This record gives sequence, C-alpha cells and structure tokens, in this order.
Amino acid sequence: MPYVYIANGKMNPLGDIPEEIEKVCNEYPNLTGHGLKKYKEDSVHQLPNPNGVQLCMRWLLENDGLKRRITINTKRSSYGWKHIVEKSCGEYVSNGEFICAALLLGYKMKHPAGSPNAYFNIKEQDAVRK
Repeated sequence: MPYVYIANGKMNPLGDIPEEIEKVCNEYPNLTGHGLKKYKEDSVHQLPNPNGVQLCMRWLLENDGLKRRITINTKRSSYGWKHIVEKSCGEYVSNGEFICAALLLGYKMKHPAGSPNAYFNIKEQDAVRK
C-alpha cells in the first residue's frame, strides 16, 4: 500500500486518509467538501472526498515539497490552487479537498472571514513553475 507524509511526522498508509480527513474536519467543523462555510448550517456538511484529498496531497508533495514559506501567501487562495491541481492532473478536485490536503500536510492556514477559501504558506513560484 502506498504511503504519504502526514503532518504528525509519520508515514501513513493512504487507506488511513478517511480517518485523517475526519480528524481535520473535527478540528475545523466549518470545512466541507466545497470549502470553508461561514456557518456549519449553511449547507449539508459533506466531508471532502478522500480521492481528491489524496490527489491534492500528492500534487503538493511533488510541486511544493515539504519546504514551506514562513509567511502565508495571499496571492493565491485555495480556490486558485485547486484549479492549478486540476490543470496539472487532469481531474476535478474541490476547494475543500485542497484545503483538507494542505492542512493534513501541515501547512499554515489563514481563513478570511466569510470566505469559503483559505490562504496557505505555499511557495507560489516553485509550485506554479513546474
């Protein structure tokens, strides 16, 4: 079974991803498959899809690695990053799947109030250049 790096510092089998997603969603109760909701009651609380989360995690590891910016990159939101992943991989991923993947990999997040999007400490030039 393939393994991925999770923020807790250990390699986890991809089969553990649904459990890890549930932990992230418990920590961030406004995270849904579509992004960050202002209120949990705004819509049905759908968890991010494990397949999309795995795809985003792989993309982040291949394109941004584990070296992080110190500061949050506000030039591109999670919604913009998800489109880059889709273009690169040729598959649809949701905003919530990208957010969940970044959180699982230990990125720092900034969430503007009232927005479904988030900003992370992703290195723009390194990730977009590839």
